[in-house]
Amino acid sequence: MAPKKKEQKKERDTPIFLKLNRKQPRFMERPQPDKYIRSYLEYYRLPTDPAGFWFGYIPVGKESCAAQLYLPEGEARGTIVIVHGFLSHFGFFQDLVPLLLEENWAVAGIDLPGHGISSGTPTAIENFAQYGQAVSALINTIDPLAPRPVRAIGHSMGCASLLEYRRAGGSLPEEYIFVAPLVRSTMYGLTQFGFSLMQPFVADLPRLYQKTSSDAAYLEFKEFHDPLQSDRIDPSWVRALFTWNEEIEESELPPMQLAIIQGDQDRVVDFKYNLGFFRKRLEAPETYMIPGGRHELPKESPLYQQEFFTLIKSLLDGEE
Repeated sequence: MAPKKKEQKKERDTPIFLKLNRKQPRFMERPQPDKYIRSYLEYYRLPTDPAGFWFGYIPVGKESCAAQLYLPEGEARGTIVIVHGFLSHFGFFQDLVPLLLEENWAVAGIDLPGHGISSGTPTAIENFAQYGQAVSALINTIDPLAPRPVRAIGHSMGCASLLEYRRAGGSLPEEYIFVAPLVRSTMYGLTQFGFSLMQPFVADLPRLYQKTSSDAAYLEFKEFHDPLQSDRIDPSWVRALFTWNEEIEESELPPMQLAIIQGDQDRVVDFKYNLGFFRKRLEAPETYMIPGGRHELPKESPLYQQEFFTLIKSLLDGEE
């Protein structure tokens, strides 16, 4: 009998930027380097000295969400609003942000409620409309500062957040790129059934870390070292997802200029159903498949990540 594999211990860091959630500085242009903000930027390898930089907390309902805006060195071609997915945070885009700045795009983002360094019970949410409200709060905050035109990139649940922003009447981003968009998760029906049986008996749900990328080093960092990861899922999020699924199935989607990028080895979302959903509801959304790509395309191994980045640049340049 083979010996049982020893379970790796999670030794997550406790960097000083974790205090930002308690301090919650208001959103403003950084007058001088702050040790807490610099700790955050350096830890996630985000740009530390962009031409312009705003950082701070903005109100979103009962919560306060960390938001940021970067300006490029050259004349800005416009602004890209990027929104992270479930169990993630803005630091997830540590490779995409420098790329966009090098292409002379300004970049804005937010940690959604219950995620990253924003306030709120980890992963807890009353309804997905609150994610749309967070996007709206970010866009309203950066509106006087953001170079035009404004476009948006969402990943997974970030796409649902942008969709909720649009459903509530938001109109500032003129074009959207959805990366592995969440509508239904894999094994949707089975998950619904299992959750209906379990929810009266559990206060929270254990998180299962899946192989969402073929970059082993990234997966190890995320599970064992990233201090902004949660190992538990609040049941309210699962209830909110199922409620949202029913709502959008019964409602019309607002018109939007949309391109979708999807990996064909994604085991997190039911991408075949989701792509069909958008094709039926929206007029001719552009769809681009990345063979071999998994769910977290912005943090894939170099081969797939480079294909993803090339596609992003082409779409933003209007070449596709």
